[in-house]
Amino acid sequence: MMVMDKYTGPSYLTTDDGREVVPILPVKRDFFLGTSACTRKQFPLMASYAITVHKSQSITVDKMVTDLSERDFQTGLSYVAVSRVKMLDGLMIDAPFERASLHYEKLPDGVLMKVRDQDR
Repeated sequence: MMVMDKYTGPSYLTTDDGREVVPILPVKRDFFLGTSACTRKQFPLMASYAITVHKSQSITVDKMVTDLSERDFQTGLSYVAVSRVKMLDGLMIDAPFERASLHYEKLPDGVLMKVRDQDR
């Protein structure tokens, strides 16, 4: 996913799930370096990376984009993901999600096993 804050043009197409696709065109700049005429051509992109929730447990980031639309396959993964960001305004949730997917009425079996082991 690419967030382009300054792009105000129309989308090129819209996917079946409603995401708008926009073209990324190269930008050309002409300038002088001393008396030499120079041209720089580049794509207006910012480097970013993706990481799994498990690998993110030891890092803290200023900004992040995450998708909470799928239910956790292991209790607490959503919490681990969103707790990596330093401040709430640095968090972007990419897709709508059900609050129920973050709350468990009954503790999963793995958590119950841990509790029983700790009580021994």
